[in-house]
Amino acid sequence: MQYKTQTCVGATCGGTNYCSPGSTQQVSQACNTQSCPVAGACGPAATNYGTYATGFSGAYCGTSNTGNPAYPSFPSPGSSSTWTCTGWYGGSTASCTATRRGYPSVDLKVNSSDGPISVAKPSWVSVSWNVANVDSCTPTNWSGFSGNSGYTSDYFTGQKPYYLACRQSGQSDITDTVVVNETFAYTLSTNGGISAVAGSSGGNTLTVTKTAGVGSPTPSVSFSASGLPFQASANFSPASCSPSISPTCTSSITVNTSAQTPAGTHPITISGSLNGITTTFNLIVTTAPMPTVDIVVGTVPNNYDNGPLNLSLGSPPNGKVYLYWQTTNANSCTASGNWSGSKASGGTGSETISGLSNADYTYTLTCSNNMGSSSDSVIVRGYFNVSVLIYEQSTQNQTITIPYNTGTTIEWTSGGDTRGVTCVASGDWNGTKAANGTYATGNLVANKTYGISCSNPVSSQYDSMSVSVGTPPTLSVSISPSPTSGNSPLNDILIATVGGTAAGTINYNFWYNCTNTSVIVSSAEQACGPLPVGTSGTCAYNSIGARCQGVYPNPLAVSAQYTCTSGTCTYKPKVIVERGSASPAQAIGTVNVTVAPVTASCSVDKTQATIREPVTWVATASGGNGTYTYTWGGTSPLSGKTGAAVTLSGDAGYTSAGIKTGSVKVSSGGQTATANCSNSVTVYQPAVRVEQVNGFGTGTALVKEGETLQLYAKYYKFGIVQGDQTNLTSGVTWDSLYPTYATVNNTGLVTAKSTQGITYINIVYTDPYGNLLLTNTGTRLKVEVTALDPVAVSISNPNAPNNPVTNQNITFTATGGKGTYNWTASGGSPASGSGSTFTTSYGTTGVKTITVKSGSQQTGANVTIDSAILSIDRFSFTPNSGKIPLSTAVSVSSGGNIAGGTTNYSIWWNCANTTTSVAAARAQCGTLPTPQSGTCVANSVGAKCDAMAGNADFNYALPAAGNLVPKVIAEKSGTSVQRQTAVYTVGVDIKANLEDGPVTIDGNDSAILSWTSSNVQSCTASSDWSGAKNVSGSDSSGVLYQARPYTFTLTCKNTESGVFPEPSGSDSVVVNVRDMVVGTLSLGGYNAPNQYSPKMGVDMVAEITQTNIQNQKNNFTFYCDCADTSTNIGACGYVRKVDNTDAMSNTQVDACDYIDAGTYHPKVIIERGTAATAINQTITVEAVPPNQAPSVTPLAPSAPSDYCASPFGWALSWTFSDPLGESQSAYQVVITDTGTGGIVKDTGEVTSSSNSYSVPVGTLDFNKTYSWTIKVWDNHPSRLTAQSSGANFTTIKHAAPSLSAISAPARVSKDEILTLTDSTTVYGGSTKTAWDWDFSDVTDYTLLTPTNLNEVKVKFTTTGMKNVKFKVTDSDGLWCKKGFNDLPSDSLPDISVGRSVPTNFREISP
Repeated sequence: MQYKTQTCVGATCGGTNYCSPGSTQQVSQACNTQSCPVAGACGPAATNYGTYATGFSGAYCGTSNTGNPAYPSFPSPGSSSTWTCTGWYGGSTASCTATRRGYPSVDLKVNSSDGPISVAKPSWVSVSWNVANVDSCTPTNWSGFSGNSGYTSDYFTGQKPYYLACRQSGQSDITDTVVVNETFAYTLSTNGGISAVAGSSGGNTLTVTKTAGVGSPTPSVSFSASGLPFQASANFSPASCSPSISPTCTSSITVNTSAQTPAGTHPITISGSLNGITTTFNLIVTTAPMPTVDIVVGTVPNNYDNGPLNLSLGSPPNGKVYLYWQTTNANSCTASGNWSGSKASGGTGSETISGLSNADYTYTLTCSNNMGSSSDSVIVRGYFNVSVLIYEQSTQNQTITIPYNTGTTIEWTSGGDTRGVTCVASGDWNGTKAANGTYATGNLVANKTYGISCSNPVSSQYDSMSVSVGTPPTLSVSISPSPTSGNSPLNDILIATVGGTAAGTINYNFWYNCTNTSVIVSSAEQACGPLPVGTSGTCAYNSIGARCQGVYPNPLAVSAQYTCTSGTCTYKPKVIVERGSASPAQAIGTVNVTVAPVTASCSVDKTQATIREPVTWVATASGGNGTYTYTWGGTSPLSGKTGAAVTLSGDAGYTSAGIKTGSVKVSSGGQTATANCSNSVTVYQPAVRVEQVNGFGTGTALVKEGETLQLYAKYYKFGIVQGDQTNLTSGVTWDSLYPTYATVNNTGLVTAKSTQGITYINIVYTDPYGNLLLTNTGTRLKVEVTALDPVAVSISNPNAPNNPVTNQNITFTATGGKGTYNWTASGGSPASGSGSTFTTSYGTTGVKTITVKSGSQQTGANVTIDSAILSIDRFSFTPNSGKIPLSTAVSVSSGGNIAGGTTNYSIWWNCANTTTSVAAARAQCGTLPTPQSGTCVANSVGAKCDAMAGNADFNYALPAAGNLVPKVIAEKSGTSVQRQTAVYTVGVDIKANLEDGPVTIDGNDSAILSWTSSNVQSCTASSDWSGAKNVSGSDSSGVLYQARPYTFTLTCKNTESGVFPEPSGSDSVVVNVRDMVVGTLSLGGYNAPNQYSPKMGVDMVAEITQTNIQNQKNNFTFYCDCADTSTNIGACGYVRKVDNTDAMSNTQVDACDYIDAGTYHPKVIIERGTAATAINQTITVEAVPPNQAPSVTPLAPSAPSDYCASPFGWALSWTFSDPLGESQSAYQVVITDTGTGGIVKDTGEVTSSSNSYSVPVGTLDFNKTYSWTIKVWDNHPSRLTAQSSGANFTTIKHAAPSLSAISAPARVSKDEILTLTDSTTVYGGSTKTAWDWDFSDVTDYTLLTPTNLNEVKVKFTTTGMKNVKFKVTDSDGLWCKKGFNDLPSDSLPDISVGRSVPTNFREISP
């Protein structure tokens, strides 16, 4: 019976369908009862919510409806969330919305400002508002509020805040405030004008008075001035003020003018910084004349000039000058330059300057008034007497002897002060010279005397030295050729030996052949040829000879070559030598050279060659005269050829196979020699052959109909028997004998025809040497064409043993046929293809047929396709909660019916997206890393496992804290599936002293503990601390005493995750308290005069200064030299050791000796308990450097400070300097009477570093001039010296007055007249010229006579000691002064005033 498909028609909701009427045929489709459509409906969740609602109120859709999305997000405040509810059986879809009210907001403004603002009082202000999401509002300090936004006006009468408070029902107020202040107003005033002389200043007071703004913050007013005249400025102190406490504030005005400010009345305006307020006052400026000043100088009073003044420091008044000046219109005068301070400005002034030395002094006086200032200066130049010394520089001797024709350097000095010094040379040099310098004499051949005179503005001196020249040096030379004879060419050595007394480097001048006997190099060069010019210290060569300049070797050898063309030749080598100042010397030798017999040899460049290949024969000759002719013999075509080398090639070469030989005949200088060549060459016939891949030319090559076969052409250079084959890739002509069966192209590719049979493949080739080569029956290749194999198909099932699944790639492989294949796969993707393999997939299930064709053959195969099933059986994190970084084991496994193959897993640590698309998940949740096939690799976003044959298992430390939603997508054979899980991570990090630890601290110290956490709500301390802690913070560990590890653990929990046990994490930090010992090492007990001295018997003192270790013994280990800084006892050899002592210090006397120069490292190791410390020191004995002479500079002699007490108390001083920084070790002073030339004092060498010497009493005499020299030694071991002469000094003419006086009465009473009468003695024929009775240190007296006579009368009104001072000056200007009571026993009686004698008593004689 035939079936026909029909359609159910006439269906109604809830009724029964029936088939189309009139059909008498059976229907293949059942007609069933149909359900009615049900429309989608929104659930109670689709409503409006308050601002502070936290979730939906009820289901998203009505009963039997499906929501999309299934779980919509709850809207945030002020937003909506939408979803749809899908109907059933074709019913309509409902759109649903849930809206959440926004947060309440209140915005109040006054005059469009949020405030604070200031407005004038009274005035109208504008009040505006804008509120949202509130149910009620209440204004304060204003009215007129209405609606969510608007504005109104308010009459402002004083400072106040404007409030607006709004709320949602049941919630707290939301408020806004604007503060309005009263506008500040003020006035400015001054207390009058300001008057000032140009160049001075004047002042005034500025007052700020507040007139409005009471009750509001008062701003600060700053000030400025305008209208100021030229070069005038105004300052305010303070620069601003605020009348905030009292209604006023003040500032002081100071107006500064200059001398250029114009005179007159100037209106000045003062402006305040606020509101443009100003006030004015008058500045009245007057002018004054400029000051004048004139200063002069002299060596005695009243004898002045304008300078410069040249002052001799070697004669009285020795370092003293007198200044005098006049001024007009000056308010003040100030000294500058080489004096300072304020000076008299009232017309005239004077001042005595003493203590001047060898320097330039400038005395400037500047006098000023309000109009400006004027200055004047004088210059004083102090000079010592010139002291010139000339000597040889290196020895410092004034008489020296030098070798003949050598030079030296002389040096001269005119002392340390070279100002104004000029020097003139005389004797064997001349001209003007510097004050100090050196002079190179050049080479001398005669004795010389060098004199020099130096002078400055106050003195001059002459000195000289002599140079003696030694005996002239001698010079000789001999030349020795080695060998003196031999065959040409002869390689010879010429040896020159120099003698004589001359010294220094030598110039050697060699000629290979020269009979000239001159000792002058230029003459020999003119006769025998020029020599090369090289550089000093080297030898240079040319064809004439050799020249060696400035060299030391003696004897010296140079090389030479002599060539003779026939018979025997004689050559004359010559040398001239030059050395120092000696006359040159020369020598000539003899060399005989003979021509040698001729010899010959020959060879060929190769022992194997192919026909026509190039072959070269080479001949070698020696002896004769060096010029050779060659004639060849041997196998043709070599015979008859000429030349040292002959090449045979091509048609002119060897054209037949065989062994080829050669010989040569050599002629030179009338001699001949013949030789057979040492080797021969074998020439071969080349060949070609056709070969298969296996490399053989014989046998038969098989190829199927329509197929191809690659053949190879081989070239045998030395014939097939010899091998040496080459694969030919070009230049070959191929040929098939029977192309009906197979053809061959120009690369050797054989193509079989569709007819079976046999053919032969031949080749033709011309080799690189022009040989045309053909294959023959022994070298061609036989090719047989055979029938094709039948076509067959095999299937590679990737899902075995199951059927392939949809979208899975299936590979089909064809064999047999022609080797080319075309595929057809109906319903496959792709549906067709070519090649021996073909891969396709199917998107639907069922039995699929695939067909393949190869030429005229065709076959096919069937494959059954099932639906693909992929599942994720396990997605786990172990553990799934804890502290970050959370080290967890991640495991993923998949199942289904997709057998074999591999699976890709894409894992995100936190991804709420539920898509199965990797691209979609990557876009939302982040990019994963790229692994190698078969491996997993992770990053901070997630992990990627590609081409996994089984499960994906790996470990990872999750870095971020939070409630994570890990997600995995599995992909296999075009199918993908996803799964999610939950992981809870928390962050806990505790540190000690900002480090993760362990940290180490000293005993009795504490550590700072600091911690942070994340995704937690509570923390608890444990181990060596306790109690609840904040989720972040810091704390002290407290003082830790014991030497042990302290552990501080912090555990934090997430109490809001909703899972149990609650996710938590712990972190700990360890603080180690160490045993501690701290000490010092001191060195001493040795005596080293200088830095070069050995340090013998060094004491070492070790002391423990700090420790936290109780009841332990101490060990002290001492080292004399140990640079190691560790506490390893054995690192160096110790010198002394003290163990198990209770003492906290230890002293080792004479522990170490340091003798040789170097830096040493004394060290002590202190051990206490488990603690140890090493203390290192350094001690140095400096190497004695090459010494350099010191220098000494005499200073001006210091005259006695008191000629009365010490008329000869002169002091001599100097400065010492040393280029190595060494100190003075000793000195010697020699004082000479310039009148007699006799030495009055020679101290000898005095060991002292002192730089001064006090002349002893009894050394000097009156009215004499003395010169003196100072010699010093440095403290270097070699003890060099320096010596110099100081400036002359002159003693006083005679003794100063010897004071004495008579007191009458001898015992005076209060209110009684005392008469003091001079009885002083003067010397040297002088007379008394002046007296001075000085009562400045006495009180309660009445003078009855003048104080400048030889007698004085006085009355004292009180009792006691009265130290009247007394001065007498003689006619030579010498004076003495002292008090009557200075000394208990001298020529001046003490003055002691007693009580008055009663009037009722009378004296009775005994």
